[in-house]
Amino acid sequence: MNKTMLIGAAAAMLTTGCVIAINPSYADQHSQQSLSLSTQSLNQLMIDAGAGSLSVYGQTGLDEITVEADIYHEKGAEHKVELSLKKKGKAAELISRIDTMGNWQGQSPRIDLVVNVPAKLLLDIEDGSGAIVVRDIDNAVSIDDGSGSIELVNVSGEVRINDGSGKIELANVGNSVDIKDGSGSIDINEVNGDLAIDDSSGSIEVAQVSGNTDIEDGSGSLTVHDVGGVVTIDDGSGSIEVKRAGGLNIISDGSGGVTIKDVKGQVAVND
Repeated sequence: MNKTMLIGAAAAMLTTGCVIAINPSYADQHSQQSLSLSTQSLNQLMIDAGAGSLSVYGQTGLDEITVEADIYHEKGAEHKVELSLKKKGKAAELISRIDTMGNWQGQSPRIDLVVNVPAKLLLDIEDGSGAIVVRDIDNAVSIDDGSGSIELVNVSGEVRINDGSGKIELANVGNSVDIKDGSGSIDINEVNGDLAIDDSSGSIEVAQVSGNTDIEDGSGSLTVHDVGGVVTIDDGSGSIEVKRAGGLNIISDGSGGVTIKDVKGQVAVND
């Protein structure tokens, strides 16, 4: 091979090397799995879920927990899935995890869960990412969530939420509510108890709270209507509107307009 041919071959190799790239992975494989567990002698369900949506529905008269899982993963990566439902003392423990490490094109791996439970079970959820829906639980609900929307409807017991980001919606809660939120809007309607919100950013709308309402808000508009007790607000920035409350104490309103109407008790505004 002469010198010219050698140079041409080397140039071709260099050119080929320039276009080599690591192909992104695709979570395009779908499988399904079902789990069930008797709830005899059990009073609680603990859920430890990673990526994926989670829907929990309470049913009166049900005597078992059933789980329907839709698993989305890369081809050949089934061994990276962890899914189990077992007894742990007086509680049931549902674990749902899938490896999401890698360079993903489109949707990353996830496990979407639909869980049916006896309505009387205490519910404790620790979730990584993905939307959460909880309905018709005749007990307390605790949620520790990384990201993704949260929707709770018809919960008779106390509700505690510690959330990183994502919209929160609550309706018809029969006891007190305590929310600590990083970012995302909060919409609450019908709480038969006290309400406490500690929020960094995002709009807040509250209506129909029987007890006191205590809100510490970083930024975002704040609307509070129809509260039986005293409304206490410590606000960084954003408009404030309070109508039909038992009393009002605005510790700080930062910046933004303030509208007050039909407050029965004492009104104190520190500007």
